[in-house]
Amino acid sequence: MMNLKENSGITLVALGVTIIVLLILAGITINLVAGKEGLVTTAQGIKANIETAEAEGQAKINSLQQAEYTEDGAVIMNDEDAPTINSMEVTDLSSSSFTVKVNVTETGSGLAKIEYSIDDGETYITPKYSQAKSYTFENLEEGIYKVKVRATDSNSNSSYATQTVEIKISNIDGVKIPEGFYYVGGTKDSGLVISDNSGDENKYAGQTIVGTDLQGNQFVWVPVTYSDFHLIEGYNNGSLQTRLSQETNPSREAGSNDVTPYLPGKPNASNTTVGTAESKAMYKSVQDNGGFYIARYEAGIANVDTNGDPIDNHSLETKVVATGDVKPLSKAGLGVWNSIAWGGTTSDTASDGLRGSDSADGAVKVARSMYTKSATCGVTSTLCYGVQWDAVMQFLDSNYLAGNCADDSIVKNGTDKGNYSGSLESTGYYAEKNIYDLAGNVYEWTMEAYNSFYRVGRGGDCISSGSVNPASYRGNFDPGGSGYNLGFRVALYL
Repeated sequence: MMNLKENSGITLVALGVTIIVLLILAGITINLVAGKEGLVTTAQGIKANIETAEAEGQAKINSLQQAEYTEDGAVIMNDEDAPTINSMEVTDLSSSSFTVKVNVTETGSGLAKIEYSIDDGETYITPKYSQAKSYTFENLEEGIYKVKVRATDSNSNSSYATQTVEIKISNIDGVKIPEGFYYVGGTKDSGLVISDNSGDENKYAGQTIVGTDLQGNQFVWVPVTYSDFHLIEGYNNGSLQTRLSQETNPSREAGSNDVTPYLPGKPNASNTTVGTAESKAMYKSVQDNGGFYIARYEAGIANVDTNGDPIDNHSLETKVVATGDVKPLSKAGLGVWNSIAWGGTTSDTASDGLRGSDSADGAVKVARSMYTKSATCGVTSTLCYGVQWDAVMQFLDSNYLAGNCADDSIVKNGTDKGNYSGSLESTGYYAEKNIYDLAGNVYEWTMEAYNSFYRVGRGGDCISSGSVNPASYRGNFDPGGSGYNLGFRVALYL
């Protein structure tokens, strides 16, 4: 009995201690779960934070979606404290490119980068990066593009601007048909013809292009292998000339030899002067597009005098003053625009550093007046460069570059391939690869220069013998001179 009572007492004490411990633990647990810093309160806080973050994130997503997919004009959206895009403008819209210009106000953390990208609605095009305040997208396919600009500071805060633009491109036989022009007929190999009149579109696709009933000014695509795009020695009386190889009296013209890789200095680099803005743009276009357009005809003139009265276009006395107010024409059956000076005198210095003045009245000024690249016109017109004339010769005869043309090639011998009758003919006398009157009729001014005083005319004239002055012939003339046998031809670059 004694042992039984002692065990019972110990058990009651242990039970009491256990109850006290459980009460303490219960209090701690209740406090952890429901107290001010307890699990329930903490969980409620976490839930509230999640809900707030979700709302803020959804608002930002909605804003981003609005910025990226609004199609009317430029949409501006800024993160807090981000650089501000004040304006976004799409300029220089052409048949294959456009430039995006932005105005950005930086924040205190600076401008880390500007990102330019475009989306054609189906495929995201790899973003382009530049710290400049503008970027040019080039070589685009036809379609509608969403343009996006993002300005980011050093803390990764960003602002966005988007705008929708439409690019229209025509491509025939791998040749770009520029904005404002229409495919008439022909192929890249046979001579692809375009016109600036919509009534001529597809008029002679797959047929012989007669041209006499076409309404617009016509041009022919000249494909170019860029490594061969340089001055090439022409022919005189069946033999190669030596105009390019002369050390004291060379033929040369402005190229782009100060802008790699546009190096036109072959075969004689010393004959090439530093490029002008125009020549650089022309060379770049030829490389980017694989060629250029040449007027299908020698420059013609409308049948009026300075008073608007009908005249004989071949009359020296009634020729329109070459101010650029009257545009040259490239059509069949017109009087050739002869008796026109290159421009300036031998005492002047042109923009290419050679003699003459390309800003004075004359063939250069008139040729440039024909077209200016814009949103509605995809080309710039110039007086034909000597290097372009040589590219036309190479197009007509692939042996021209090697200097071994056949005796019956128009490049080497113009007999029966041009007008050498002694009097002028209207435009459209004789064609090869859809290009007319490269031999005979009138010498055609180019941008090329000879010696320290002259500008170069190419091809023959109606007075000379065909075999003596074929299509590739180089002659030199005073830039201020004009005469019955002097005319010009327009070239276009994209």
